[in-house]
Amino acid sequence: MSNRRRSVGEQVRGGLVLTGKIVLGGVCLFAVGVGIVMIEVRSRLPHSPALGLAVIAGVLWFALATMDHWVKAFPAVIAYGAFNALVSIGSGHLTNQPNAPLPRYEAALAWLFLAGAAAVSVRFVKTAPAAAGRAAVICYLACFVWAMASPQTGVLALGVGFAALLAAFVYDRPWRRRRRVLRRRATEALPGRSRGSQP
Repeated sequence: MSNRRRSVGEQVRGGLVLTGKIVLGGVCLFAVGVGIVMIEVRSRLPHSPALGLAVIAGVLWFALATMDHWVKAFPAVIAYGAFNALVSIGSGHLTNQPNAPLPRYEAALAWLFLAGAAAVSVRFVKTAPAAAGRAAVICYLACFVWAMASPQTGVLALGVGFAALLAAFVYDRPWRRRRRVLRRRATEALPGRSRGSQP
């Protein structure tokens, strides 16, 4: 009975944590939108661009500080963007703005960059990303904000973000292999392990 109550309590706690993460993610997206709007209305408010950049920088800093809690959902979010780009290839306009035309070659490039980023970012889901991986993820988020703020250069922003993820993947791969080798050697050098290996 106690184990059952404990499992129910853990499920409730997990549901609350997931709900909190979703709400917090929505708040962060809203804050980014507010920052973009503040940058775009610079003609009305003199200091709004600086405040907008400060808001976006604060959101990116928060994302960096809490990356271990949301990075597992990162590939899924990018894959959803790739799906939207695939739909835009057939429709010829943005999925969330039917009145905004989007050339099919730009939609194809966006799909290519998003699909590649989703595939590369799966590396960061298996283990906590190292410094290069964290920098690449934050760079990609910054490029995503860039694409939102300037749709005319959105494809270029997605390409830069994909290049950052790909560079981190290439840089991290040999180091990850070396860490596995060193960890295996350290495990084999343990006294208990060596005694157990003797006949």
